[in-house]
Amino acid sequence: MEANTPRTRQSTLPGLRALALHRDRLPPELDRRPRVTSYELFLEDALTFVLGRTPTPTLDAMGRDYAGFNTAQVAARRGRTPQQVMDEYTQARTRVMALVEELGLERLRAVGTIPWYGADYALDDFIVYAIYGHEREHCGQVRQFRLRMGSAAGG
Repeated sequence: MEANTPRTRQSTLPGLRALALHRDRLPPELDRRPRVTSYELFLEDALTFVLGRTPTPTLDAMGRDYAGFNTAQVAARRGRTPQQVMDEYTQARTRVMALVEELGLERLRAVGTIPWYGADYALDDFIVYAIYGHEREHCGQVRQFRLRMGSAAGG
């Protein structure tokens, strides 16, 4: 079930790096890097939770204020350079991949390991629906931005 693991999300990094090419023309409210970064940290915490480890600050923040999570995460990264946010994402992704390897496929598929998401769900469900779906949405927004920038530049 390789399609349900973070390995299938390799296309995210080029999309995020592409944003850096246009960062001077990108309004802060359209920058998706902080949002994608916060969800990578959210995934890291979900994996950490299943392993029985703490702390899980991003998971806890999502639980405390689901509606305001994105706004708070973007605000927390305000003032950082695009490269600093990209570095944070890359470091989180490296940790996520190590946690995925540690958990193994059977634990990723085990139903009931994430009660805060739903008793009938497994980590692989969470990765596909919450994480991959979120990244895909933002990558689509990045693509639309890049297309508009290409049109504005005459290319």
